[in-house]
Amino acid sequence: PAKDAFLLCHGSFNPVHRHHVEIMIQARTRLQEAGYNVFAGILAPTNRSHMVSWKGIAAVADVHRIEALRLACREASEPEGWLYCDDRGVQYGSGYKMISKL
Repeated sequence: PAKDAFLLCHGSFNPVHRHHVEIMIQARTRLQEAGYNVFAGILAPTNRSHMVSWKGIAAVADVHRIEALRLACREASEPEGWLYCDDRGVQYGSGYKMISKL
């Protein structure tokens, strides 16, 4: 039987673009070819204040990046809904921290 897997990409998405979605589609394809059942792909944005204070960069507001991610996820290939934005990402400074807390 196939092993279950999910993909998580945690980052600034400042701004999100089509290649963020494409990287998730390609990763899903590669894992499926290796025999995995990829049941979800998650794009999780870093908190704006983290980007501003830690990296010193101008950043789009969290609410706007979250909405842009939601719109971008709609462009992912089938099955519908496998790729989505998890707005809880703004609570964590990294994907590792997010996974360990959830």
